[in-house]
Amino acid sequence: MSSKDGTDSGGVGAADSSAPASRALDTPALPDWVLFHVPHDSIFIPPLERSRFLLNDAELNVELLRMTDHWTFDLFAEGIPERRVLRSPVSRLVVDVERFEEDSLEIMASRGMGAVYERTSDGQQLRPPLPVAQRQELMNTWYLPHHHRLTEAVQRALDDHGQALLIDAHSFPSHPLRMSWSSGRIVPTFASAQTISTHLPTGRGIAPRIPRCRVVCKA
Repeated sequence: MSSKDGTDSGGVGAADSSAPASRALDTPALPDWVLFHVPHDSIFIPPLERSRFLLNDAELNVELLRMTDHWTFDLFAEGIPERRVLRSPVSRLVVDVERFEEDSLEIMASRGMGAVYERTSDGQQLRPPLPVAQRQELMNTWYLPHHHRLTEAVQRALDDHGQALLIDAHSFPSHPLRMSWSSGRIVPTFASAQTISTHLPTGRGIAPRIPRCRVVCKA
């Protein structure tokens, strides 16, 4: 893979042979209450969901290249104990675990890119509109279990240490994608922002509001 806004990519779910070799970093150990959220580095698409996509293989490979936050696990969370890393097992093209669960709350849903995408990064139809039951099945399979694990990790840190910091690990392309709200803006090489998390569903006994730091590197 060359870059997030390039056009060559491996097959769906294939290993990335051009990924940089892992390297040990001479950094101090982080406290156990620091957690890492890696929501967008997976390229795995289950066969059933692949069969529902309207893109051919070449188009899908391009979309995976553009939309995946490649190598963010290696950059941010390699060597961190598994219990402190929350990583989505499927591509965001299947379910985007960082969107709001309800489309009425999610600003990107107006562009066909809520928790379950119907549009690609350049506005093409990714999949036909899903029946409510089919969308909920995807949410039950991937989205809700991910947030349950996230909740448990945060609550464990709060119980054990009285505090928690959730670091969101992302990368972005050299040029903003067409469907992005940052389209037309200058893209920095590195960006970070700290917020109080409101992204976790509140009606399921989900963890309280905690500091959340989003760290983004240019791909």
